[in-house]
Amino acid sequence: MLLTALLSCSSPEVPPVLAERTAQTEVRRAVAANETLSCVRPVLRGAARPGPAMPDLLALWRPDDGGPVGSCLEAVAASPRSWGLAGQIPFHDGYARDRLGDLDAMHEVCAGLPAVLSAAVSHEDSCSPYLLGREAAPSGDRMLALTRMSTAIVIEARARALAGDPGGAMGVLLDGVRAGQDLGRGGPSLLVTLLGTSAANDAATAGHRVLALEGWTDEALAAVDAELAALQESAVHPSVALEGEALFVLERSVAAAAPGGPTPEAAITGDPRRDAELALQALLATRERWRTACPPTATLGACLDGLSAEQTRMVDAKEEASKRLQSLGSPPWDVPPGSAHEDDVRVLLGSTFAQMASRLESAATLQSTLGLLRVHVAVKRGRCTEPEVASLLEPPGLGMRLRFESTAVPTADGGSRPKAAIAWPPEALAPFQDRGLESWRCGTP
Repeated sequence: MLLTALLSCSSPEVPPVLAERTAQTEVRRAVAANETLSCVRPVLRGAARPGPAMPDLLALWRPDDGGPVGSCLEAVAASPRSWGLAGQIPFHDGYARDRLGDLDAMHEVCAGLPAVLSAAVSHEDSCSPYLLGREAAPSGDRMLALTRMSTAIVIEARARALAGDPGGAMGVLLDGVRAGQDLGRGGPSLLVTLLGTSAANDAATAGHRVLALEGWTDEALAAVDAELAALQESAVHPSVALEGEALFVLERSVAAAAPGGPTPEAAITGDPRRDAELALQALLATRERWRTACPPTATLGACLDGLSAEQTRMVDAKEEASKRLQSLGSPPWDVPPGSAHEDDVRVLLGSTFAQMASRLESAATLQSTLGLLRVHVAVKRGRCTEPEVASLLEPPGLGMRLRFESTAVPTADGGSRPKAAIAWPPEALAPFQDRGLESWRCGTP
């Protein structure tokens, strides 16, 4: 289970009993609020379906065995290269079946997926079905199966591309991006948010292969650009993921701290309940650090910087706290309430939660990828110089600038005309986002 909390390096000013009561109150309020929570965002195309999206999202993200989505994911899992396959799928007939499997056979099984996907993203009110107090997220093998969703989506986009419908192929991919965003909308656990963002990133990246195809019209490209802009503007901010994960950890921590709660095999202080209380205090203080490092108004770049600074603080403080506690011998340690060593225990317990900065870069890479796609669309429509695409090089909320380069060829009159262009992710995202792109030919479709 993916636990999360950045380390609190100072003692929280919340006594154990008050910390537990605060957490219990917040969990109850969150469950009550989630019962009626509305997450409105625009549909990408066509008329909106009535009512909340939850039933249709569950049909997609909690597929029944033997249903169109469940059978599709099983077929993808049987591929020789089911992991990482989404980025390798070619949008042409020639490919190594011994390495990728029979994509056409997978398409036959997955042919019903686009309809389920379209239904899921065609509601305006689209909160994640896995918010606290709603549905329990899939676990184990079912959660593992959902990691192959992006591969299935790309396979179905490929089928439409091979049928001569690049616009339809792009529609399937952008529906996949929207579905991935919606899975994290409203603040489910971090694991669920990351599952959706990963699927969205894979689907968006495949869009470049579709844009490279022939058969586009300017009208169709303009429609794609409008949908990409809508996806950018309604992206889920990382602060939502942080708040959602904090609530899920609070819920587990309250259960652990309560009398009769689950008892761990070993306790740092000799008392499992006290361990849980101290961890709960650390989490409440940690959440305040999250809110400072990544407020809802911050750009994605600023959030990554703030969370990275907290991660560095965590590593340093854990090392110092461990040294001081080791001076007491082997655990369990006798640490009087209010002592400096009790603070060290909070630090140690807090450090068992996962580090956040390395998890949320996916939100920035998705926004970057959507920005790159918009630049690609512009180049394909004939806007091939930096002044023509300048407004697209700073995607909304990213806080980082895309890199751009164009080439030109001489003309008979001694001038020049654009030949090709390419955009790259921002430097700060280079470690997380492999470009993997070729230059884009300039000109109208």
